[in-house]
Amino acid sequence: MRTIERWQNRDNFIDKRTTAVHVPLNKLTNEERDMIINIANTKKYCDLPPSKIVPILADEGVYIASEA
Repeated sequence: MRTIERWQNRDNFIDKRTTAVHVPLNKLTNEERDMIINIANTKKYCDLPPSKIVPILADEGVYIASEA
């Protein structure tokens, strides 16, 4: 019997792979997210993309998160 046929023929079968919850280990905290938004919305950075903001902050010794 083929694998697909086995899956289709099972009664009350729940594919647990689709219900699994995956949280990235490097997910930003709410505080980090708020800090990033606040910095990006300041007058100094509001017209710059993240690829420009991150190096400027790094030169100032500030690291919150990678631009990715």
